[in-house]
Amino acid sequence: MFRKLIPSLTEEESIILKGYMQAGQVPQGCVLMEMGKDEQDLYFIISGQYDIYQKVSLANNNSSVLHLASLEGLNLIGEINLFLSEARSASILTRTECKYFKLHHNKLEALLAEHPQIAAKIYQHAGQTVAKRLRTMQENIYNKMVETSETTHEALKHMNKFVGPTKICSLRLSEKLFPTCYQKPVKIG
Repeated sequence: MFRKLIPSLTEEESIILKGYMQAGQVPQGCVLMEMGKDEQDLYFIISGQYDIYQKVSLANNNSSVLHLASLEGLNLIGEINLFLSEARSASILTRTECKYFKLHHNKLEALLAEHPQIAAKIYQHAGQTVAKRLRTMQENIYNKMVETSETTHEALKHMNKFVGPTKICSLRLSEKLFPTCYQKPVKIG
């Protein structure tokens, strides 16, 4: 089962990992993970459907709750807290009954000491998960800024406002930076 989520695990490693984990399930409508809570436990979601929410503060001192994603089935949740010792950055609300295995932070520390190769595979998978989610979010942001812009100038203005200073570079620099994909420039506006 863990091999489906982390394919680099061997069958033996999967069995060892299960011994460090706590099985659980929650019914529909339960908060599985709470934003702001100070914990670093990992959830290996086995089945079910769930939504990710984040509460954000707005400029006018009001707050709003954002629905970030709907997920189902096998997923690693709480992976950001493996790398950052911070409070949870989002809440997870179940849409259906969800079954999971929870790896408590202290059990992960024990796993790291006793079976570092398994812990390394978990950290590698968590890093890949974070990178994929970041890339997807980045692509979505850029695509929306470009799609909603009628001109290159307007697209750059949006990018400058939301992601920081951007500008069009020279053709010479562009050819140097992107020699193999230079024939297929990204169209903006």
